[in-house]
Amino acid sequence: MKLFSSVFGISEISLRMGSILGTCIYIRGVFLFTRYFGQKYVPLYYMTPVLFFTNPYVFDFLVVARGYSLAMGFTMVAIYYAVQVIMERDTVLHASLFLVFMSLATLANLSFLNLYLALSEIYFVYR
Repeated sequence: MKLFSSVFGISEISLRMGSILGTCIYIRGVFLFTRYFGQKYVPLYYMTPVLFFTNPYVFDFLVVARGYSLAMGFTMVAIYYAVQVIMERDTVLHASLFLVFMSLATLANLSFLNLYLALSEIYFVYR
């Protein structure tokens, strides 16, 4: 927040910059997820972005300046890496990226701690 207010001054844009960045990360995570599953299931390739972006609750959380959008964006990217690790038994790099992104989601909004613990447990069971 201090970085954004020093760049943009004290304004609405500096307050909303976290939400804007979180939305960009969320969009990137959805497209990573879609690209991964779209190779195997073609109908999901076209329906997944529509379902993820038209949900009114997701849209509402992406515009609130409370850290929800950052947490949702980091969670979406973390789920992508978790699916890669579980489905393909991939490298340690993807596993560590999963843990890093889930940690960032928890730091962005503490209410994601339950999700972090549940996904971490699933990861360690399937590993």
